[in-house]
Order: sequence, then C-alpha cells, then structure tokens
Amino acid sequence: MKDIEEAIRDECERQKKTPAEVTHLLLDSKFKSTAITGLSAYTNLKVLSLSGCGLTSLDGLPPLTNLTTLSLADNRINAGLEVLAALTSLTKLDLAGNRISSFEQISHLKPLKLAHLDLEGCPVVDKTADLLPKVFEMLKELKYLDGVDKNGTERDGDEDDDDEEEVEGEEDEYDEDGGADEDEEEDDIDQEDEEEEEGEAGEAEAEDAVEGVSGEDAEDEAEEAEEVELDEGEDEGEEGEPGSDKKRKREDGDDDSPKGGEEEEEVEGDE
Repeated sequence: MKDIEEAIRDECERQKKTPAEVTHLLLDSKFKSTAITGLSAYTNLKVLSLSGCGLTSLDGLPPLTNLTTLSLADNRINAGLEVLAALTSLTKLDLAGNRISSFEQISHLKPLKLAHLDLEGCPVVDKTADLLPKVFEMLKELKYLDGVDKNGTERDGDEDDDDEEEVEGEEDEYDEDGGADEDEEEDDIDQEDEEEEEGEAGEAEAEDAVEGVSGEDAEDEAEEAEEVELDEGEDEGEEGEPGSDKKRKREDGDDDSPKGGEEEEEVEGDE
C-alpha cells in the first residue's frame, strides 16, 4: 500500500497539474498512514477526501484556506480537531466513523461556518445528551447534523439530489483534464493497435502471395520433370531400334541359308 505522499504525487501526475493548480484530491483508501503530510503546496484545494486511510491524527494538515469540503470518515481520529479551525472556508465536514467521544472535541469546530457536519458512528453521539441542540447552538450556520436539521427533520430528497449534482460537478471538474488526457491516450493506443493489425494483415497477404507463387513454381517444376522423363523414355526407345534391325537381318540371313544349300545340291547334280 502506498504512503500518503506517494498517493498525492501520483494523483497530481494523473491530473497533469502542478500542486498549486490542483483543486480536488480524492484519495479514499488509496494509502495507509496515521498522520497527514505532503499537502503544504496544495494551497488551492477546494475538495479533499481522505476517508478510510487509517488516520489517527490531524497533525500535519496545513491551513488550506480555500478548502470547502473535507471528508475524514472511517478513520481512527479521536482528538486534535482544533487543527480544523484554520480551514476558514470549510462548509462541509464528514467525521463519521471516527473515535471522537467528547463534546469538548466538537467545540473546537466553533470558529467554522459549517453548513453540514456528519458525526454518525462516533461515540460522542451516544455519550452526549441533547447533542443535536447543543451542536446547533454552537454552530450558528449549521443546516444539517447527520442528515437532520435542528428540528430533527431529515433532509428531503431534493436537497440530497442537489448535493449529488454538486459532487458530480466537482468530479467532472476534477477529471476534466486528467480524464480527457486519458481518453486521448486510449485513442492513440487504439489507433496504434489498428495500424499494427493492418500491418500484420498486409504481411499475411504478402506471405500468402509468396506461398501462391511458390506453389505455382512447384507445379511448373513438376511439369518440367515429367517432360524430362518423357523425353528420356523416347530416347531410350530410339536407341533400342538398331538392335531390332540386327535381329531382323539375322532372321533374314537364316532365311537365305537353305536357299544356298539347295543351289549347291543342284550344281552337284549337274556334274
């Protein structure tokens, strides 16, 4: 698992921005660390989310005066909330699922103009009697604590939808540069893949053409070999013909022999 500074650096590189240009850092569960470091240069941050990162302390959190939304949910923070008082533009704070157990710790948030505060799952909720009116009395700008107003009425669906749209807008702004660059990189990769496929297809066609030519050459060679064999057979036939003439001559000679004998007998008879 990465440490916090490595996770911050990687996210900054992904967005292709300098620390001063980054306005959103969403690092939920992307690192494990007990304290916050590496954020001093991110002076223009508006949204910071560090949920589920194992934090036990807020020491090291710089005074990010442009920060409006901070999520620290599902960590192990039990004290040190006075550090948050330096976040003078903060309006939304999520501390749900931490180990805050006393109202005294909550009182450190008094200087802030929070509109939304979430303490759900913290021990202080069960340990403090009349927590709701006390918190609303302390934080004059507060609209909702754990999703309910000062009268105990839950937020209606329209307000939830408005918040979701706001978050989606923040995420769109957050991904505007990084996401577009990633899409361009993916398009470039797809184009390279297509070019490679076309090149491979061309090579395959060339190989097929070569194989076709080789096949034709082989057929031509086979035909030539057959012609040679036929020629050799004809030559052998021609060489055998003189022998046949001699045989015929011998046969002719044999036919003439009796005739010669008969002539001799006739000469002797005359004598």
